[in-house]
Amino acid sequence: MTRVLLTGAGGFAGSHCLEHLLAVTSWDVVATDSFRHKGKTDRITEVLDSHDGWRARVTVITHDLTAPVTAQTAAKIGPVDYLIAYAAESHVDRSITDPVPFITNNVQVTLSTLEYARAARPRAVILISTDEVYGPEVAGFPHGEWAPILPSNPYCLSMGTDVITRRGLVPIEDFSITQHRTLSRDGATSGVPDGLARRTWQFPHTGEMLHIRTREGREEITCTEEHKFFARVTSHGSGGTKMVERRAADLSVGDRVCITRKLPFPQDVLEPEPEYARLLGYWMADGSYSEKRCRYVRLADQDRSMIDFYRAQAQAVCGVAPKSKTGAFGHVYKHGTKNCWYLQFASERLRDRIDLSDRMNVIEQAMNFGPKALGQFVAGWIDGDGSIAREKDIVKRAEISCSDPRLRRQLKFLLRRLGVIAVNDSDWDRVAIHDARSLMALFEAAPTRKWPSDSDFRTPQRKPGRAQNWMWARIERIDRVPSDGKVYDLEIGKYHNYLASYFLVHNSASKAATEAIGVSYWRTYGVPIIIVNSMNMFGERASSEKFVPKVIGQCLAGETVTIHGRPGDIGSRHWLHARNLADGVLFLLRYAPPAMFPAHAPAGVATAGRPDRYNVAAPDRVDNLTLARMIADAAGCELRYRLEDFHRARPGHDAHYGLDPGKIRALGWKPPVPFEPSLIQTVTWTLAHPEWLDE
Repeated sequence: MTRVLLTGAGGFAGSHCLEHLLAVTSWDVVATDSFRHKGKTDRITEVLDSHDGWRARVTVITHDLTAPVTAQTAAKIGPVDYLIAYAAESHVDRSITDPVPFITNNVQVTLSTLEYARAARPRAVILISTDEVYGPEVAGFPHGEWAPILPSNPYCLSMGTDVITRRGLVPIEDFSITQHRTLSRDGATSGVPDGLARRTWQFPHTGEMLHIRTREGREEITCTEEHKFFARVTSHGSGGTKMVERRAADLSVGDRVCITRKLPFPQDVLEPEPEYARLLGYWMADGSYSEKRCRYVRLADQDRSMIDFYRAQAQAVCGVAPKSKTGAFGHVYKHGTKNCWYLQFASERLRDRIDLSDRMNVIEQAMNFGPKALGQFVAGWIDGDGSIAREKDIVKRAEISCSDPRLRRQLKFLLRRLGVIAVNDSDWDRVAIHDARSLMALFEAAPTRKWPSDSDFRTPQRKPGRAQNWMWARIERIDRVPSDGKVYDLEIGKYHNYLASYFLVHNSASKAATEAIGVSYWRTYGVPIIIVNSMNMFGERASSEKFVPKVIGQCLAGETVTIHGRPGDIGSRHWLHARNLADGVLFLLRYAPPAMFPAHAPAGVATAGRPDRYNVAAPDRVDNLTLARMIADAAGCELRYRLEDFHRARPGHDAHYGLDPGKIRALGWKPPVPFEPSLIQTVTWTLAHPEWLDE
């Protein structure tokens, strides 16, 4: 006797699969569900009570697949020929308003399911996925199998975007999950903890991207329209403000997004003597190094007193006996034609501590400095080639010159650790600090000789508040730019966000991640997987939050139905009765045995470079307004509706989805339940069972 394990059997779509298997096969079914999300025992009970003899063919086991399948549970399940995995969170609104438990649930459920399959070795494993992993349908062309996975989560960034790590800046295309740890935002403490990256994503991308620039910090980032930022909006209930996720396409000039104000230091910092850190900073600004002969170091300045000061610093660092005729350390001289003084010296002790052949070597060492040493390093840099501007005794601006854009990029990062936001002024080869709070932080951390003795500062416009590591930056400009052909994203554990070019951004979603896990188990462990992507489903016993029962309930109550869309651009879907998906799954189990990765394929089994994947979809595309009218007509109610921009109302949702079911159709499958009659049947059934409108 054929036995099937059906996970998520208490859910809406899972219960229809259970009903279909019992109705058209003689197979026995082991039905599992956690019954803690949308799985309801009522659904299973209703299916089993509808026909005599069905209860004897079904074993119901309560098990939460966020936990592994234990040996005891596996023994209750017994041997199975097929595994159909429906279990998952599927409501998109909740995936956006509270993404952490949503994503964690789906990824962990997939891992537990595949770990069980790895041990149980069924003949085929059907992983139910969604059309949303492909992203929105473009120009009326539905997605075929193995089209690039680019859902509205993940939210993708352009090549060259800096990922902020505890050790420095890493271009996103070079990011390695084994070498780098990102920085995240802990919403509970407003701290900046490490974020463990689980996966890096790379997708092809054509068309335009958005280039966003902020006023505060003049931070810049290039991303897809679907990329998610954390924005500040007014709370209509309390009148205060709150943080929300918002798509790049929904941001406007003047909106405020979250950027980091202060970055943490590494845990294993270095605190060398202050003279050493300061000498390196001065050398970065106005020093040189010669590898000829005695390999000497040279410092330069127009101010003789500055040279004398750094002569003392160098002697403290090098600790060697004076070698000049005057008994002083090194050699000080004035240029023959320029108004410039020089200090020249050679030191094996200094060469043993730092390689001065490349300024990036000094930056790499400074990345490991603690707060005191880094403050001295920055003070030395300002001493060498920086300036402090005042207006009526008020410090208004600080500038640090640096001609190399690589060094300016790293200097901005180091200043961020001190709580100093620097603006890149590439026209003048320098970084500048303008805002009062950053100038005050620079004054406290970097005791440069150029600070006026009576320095005073403007009062910051806003208090730092509870989250002193973060600030709201106003968007100054948004431009559309051509794509460079590839986009990138990271999948981050725990906090599900990371810092990119100092912006706090959200990472990828769960459905694409679960598919990736499935592919890895197929390739690495030989689990015989078939991925099934389906579309918006309807039918009896649906949760009341779903579109069809929601419209029924609102029409019966005389309420106004919200239709997501704009005049001339109403969102649309290919709607599929849940029984059709169940029939497509059964068709694949009977007539499309899974191909295997060559390393795991027994003799006579087809092989492939990736798992089989099928789009189970219907040809009926219906826009949301037309569907609402059909539901109202079937219910005998008047439809009252209003249009609402689907992007602003439902960030992360797309206007149009589409799947091309040509592959499964070519095998001979077609949906057995037509769209309009099944929709009328669903409305009629729901009216006869009003308790499901309150489910």
